[in-house]
Amino acid sequence: MPNIGDVLDGKVVKILRDGAIVKLSTGGTGFLHISEISKEYIKNINDHLQVGKEVKVKVIEIKGTKVSLSIRKIHNFNPVEEKRKRFEKSLENFLKVSGEKQKQIQKGIESKQGVKKRVEKAKKQGN
Repeated sequence: MPNIGDVLDGKVVKILRDGAIVKLSTGGTGFLHISEISKEYIKNINDHLQVGKEVKVKVIEIKGTKVSLSIRKIHNFNPVEEKRKRFEKSLENFLKVSGEKQKQIQKGIESKQGVKKRVEKAKKQGN
């Protein structure tokens, strides 16, 4: 019997609408819920798993004889950490775009000031 946290080799033996049954290398089977396959939304499980496909899975829960498995948690997927990373990336992009716009605005201001100075200079020379 595997323990919670074990990362095991397995083979998909049955595809269900909401997950897959995986035969474990240690013997027995476990259930891999569709939400535990990838951190992205999965519309069709058949796009990700096929019967006979070998997979690495992590044991995430054991209730009696039922073993719950995960592929995405092998890589220590942490939704809070992922959300933070996405926020930081968005902020970085915002600051980059904002800085570029600030430069454009500054150039516009300097250009207008330059025109204003040239007009004033031309007026002085014309008087």
